[in-house]
Amino acid sequence: MTAGRWWGVLRLALGLALLVIVVARTGATRLVPQLRSAPWLLPLFAFQALLGLLTEAQRLRLLLRSQQVALPFTRALRFCLTAVPFSYVVPGGVGGDVMKIASLAGERTGRGVELAAVVLVDRITGLVSLLLVALAAALLSDSFATAPAPLRAAALAAALGLAAAAAGLLLAWSPMVRATGVYRFVTLRAPWHRVAARGLDALYAFRDHKDALAGALAMTMAGHTLLVGFFVLGASVVMAAVPAGTVGWVALLSLVANVLPLTPGGLGVGEAAFAAAFQAMGYGGGAQLLLLMRLGVVPFACLGGVLYILGDRRRAGTPRHPGDADRE
Repeated sequence: MTAGRWWGVLRLALGLALLVIVVARTGATRLVPQLRSAPWLLPLFAFQALLGLLTEAQRLRLLLRSQQVALPFTRALRFCLTAVPFSYVVPGGVGGDVMKIASLAGERTGRGVELAAVVLVDRITGLVSLLLVALAAALLSDSFATAPAPLRAAALAAALGLAAAAAGLLLAWSPMVRATGVYRFVTLRAPWHRVAARGLDALYAFRDHKDALAGALAMTMAGHTLLVGFFVLGASVVMAAVPAGTVGWVALLSLVANVLPLTPGGLGVGEAAFAAAFQAMGYGGGAQLLLLMRLGVVPFACLGGVLYILGDRRRAGTPRHPGDADRE
């Protein structure tokens, strides 16, 4: 292997080691009795992780249509799998996004900026979906109205985040913005103006692919709705007497902390957020609920690491018509 790949393998090993350490130090041993009494629990969350990866792969394929890039589903799934262990290398899971960009750039040389913009939209789509489903679950729950002020403030912050995402989308798509002097300066004269112009054009391209963007969001929201069900089933084993309606919105709002760029993959931060949020509602064991989700991801993180070490020997082909991949 090349020196760069050896360095990648070292970072991958460090990320997986960090995942194991955090899982061990945040109460995984407390799960042993529950897992013995409910042996279906780990396979259930491994299935949830698999569904998440399948959704992520298909979402990426949909969003790539904005750049007329047709990616076979198996390739997209491989890229998403390879990204999993690297999510535990850089704070906030950015390492996984970098791996996706690198993999996609290998498929379409000279399109790195545009593909990075697609991966950015992919990340934002996942976050917007999480916030939408979390807020919907909160509004439908009887426990939200009497929730402590910090949790209601978190819901308000989620709503503001959604408003900011909508505003950003409208600005990126606005012909009026593109006609301003500031935009011309950024894309014609400022340092790195060519990169800025390509990135902004890639975001603008989604204006003509609203169906793909809407489909990606709807599919991801369906996945997050299923995740609520998985959390409810998990809470019925590892937590005591938590109403199902409370589990859904508290868990999803807490999960937002997992994507904050504070620790690699949100390790530790996510567990602390789950524990504090459920404790505020009067229930213990919140961290164990997220640990179930972490443990479900571990097999796929290991598989992604193996795929990275083996390398991808497939040579990039010539660009194809967007419909070609759908026929594979």
